[in-house]
Amino acid sequence: MMNIKEYFLPLKDHKRIADISTETKVDVEILKKRIETYVSEAIFGYKIIEPYLIKKDIRILECGGGWMLLQSYLKSIGYNTVALEPLGKGFDFFGTAKSQLLSCLNNQDINVFEIGIEELDYKIQGEFDLIFSINVLEHVDNLEMAFSKMSNVLSKSGMMIHHCPNYFIPYEPHFGIIYIH
Repeated sequence: MMNIKEYFLPLKDHKRIADISTETKVDVEILKKRIETYVSEAIFGYKIIEPYLIKKDIRILECGGGWMLLQSYLKSIGYNTVALEPLGKGFDFFGTAKSQLLSCLNNQDINVFEIGIEELDYKIQGEFDLIFSINVLEHVDNLEMAFSKMSNVLSKSGMMIHHCPNYFIPYEPHFGIIYIH
């Protein structure tokens, strides 16, 4: 099994980055920094959920898949995983670059629900044994409803793991800006 850092090595290929930069019309240096940020976030997310990936036959839901990098890795090592990604305002770049990046990883067959958490429905999406999010819930307007919806699709023996950034440190990594209240 390839470790996660090795898996993302193709995303450091300068020619591929230049091609993606041309296609997405995003400056190559900005693109490199975004790739580095989101690869680091995927590695960080994997370290958080790895202790709970005990069996391969569990069904996993990632809330806020972004570029689907962590989804891609989980699928490559044999997990049944689905991402929830509504691609809201301010995250348009995710949709534009996602297919090119997944192509670099030879993994474009990612299962995605293009809906918000508030649209989760057991009758439509079924149930999940592990639901997680990494740096996502701070973008959700109604946390009480979000947890209610996630709980409704969580299997009886399932678990949820959520990580949110500490905004006492005034930096917003998604937009690359200083964040002051």
